[in-house]
Amino acid sequence: MQVSSIIVSFDCLCNPHVLTEVAISLTSPVAEHAITLLMSVNRKIAAASVRVKMADFSLDNSLLGMDIHGKTVGVMGTGKIGQILCKIISGFGVNLLAYDVFESDVVKSLGGKYVSKEEIYQNCDVIFLMMPLLPATKHTINESVLPLLKKGVIIVNTSRGGLIDTKALVSGLQSDIIGGCGLDVYENEGDYFFRDWSGKVCQLHATSPLVHSYQLH
Repeated sequence: MQVSSIIVSFDCLCNPHVLTEVAISLTSPVAEHAITLLMSVNRKIAAASVRVKMADFSLDNSLLGMDIHGKTVGVMGTGKIGQILCKIISGFGVNLLAYDVFESDVVKSLGGKYVSKEEIYQNCDVIFLMMPLLPATKHTINESVLPLLKKGVIIVNTSRGGLIDTKALVSGLQSDIIGGCGLDVYENEGDYFFRDWSGKVCQLHATSPLVHSYQLH
């Protein structure tokens, strides 16, 4: 569910044919969706679904995932949505680390500890990106960050696609540095999304390996 509002800018006043509609996402559903993506990636729901449809009911370790309880989880961006996410994920019994230029008393009351970005990268089994897209946050996950990440980390992004360098993400997944990724947004998604490309030629460029990967949800 989302609420839409019409934002009229100075450009719109000069040109009445230009209007910008901004969708204001409700905070709780976005935070809940981030948790859904984490559990889907961790428990290999997409791969399991395909196997069931193929009548493959064999048992092996490939679909196990990991216990979230006791793991170290990093939340990068603790605004309203990030705070709700922290409340939900703390119920799993995790070690909660956070990064934001403005520290939240709500997060601290949950036992969350504010640390540097580098500490998030090095220590977290799961990283949630909940930041706005700004010059300082663009490509928060990039090639230079990959060597710092804890091997097998799960990354979830329900904020802005530009927070992740897509080529770096593909590299991280292919090298198993990144164990899985849950994305609600893609970098440069405007060229492709909100249209039906089935049965059509669609050049997804760097995004293509992600779309066909069971490590992505």
